Amino acid sequence: IHPILSSSMQSLASFFGGSASRVPLNARIGDESFERLKGRCPSIFFDSEEDRIQTHLDYVADLLQEAKVADDDLSCLRRRQACLAALRTYSSGRVFPKNE
Repeated sequence: IHPILSSSMQSLASFFGGSASRVPLNARIGDESFERLKGRCPSIFFDSEEDRIQTHLDYVADLLQEAKVADDDLSCLRRRQACLAALRTYSSGRVFPKNE
């Protein structure tokens, strides 16, 4: 987003008593996932809840994939890879529960 447009959106949101961003998606890391992968904070104007959730799940899957694990148990590594594949499949499907 262009800085001038971003500033204008913040001003407009403040005028209406709101914010141009939502409550952080994750209590532990906040919107770190979105900021790192997209290079900006999430916006109530441009980013759907599905975008935010998918970005968070992709970020977590990347972190887990990169994490060092003991590789002495091949069965454990296979299960881990299967779980990561399932997480990526779930994320790419973009069908998430609604918190209503």
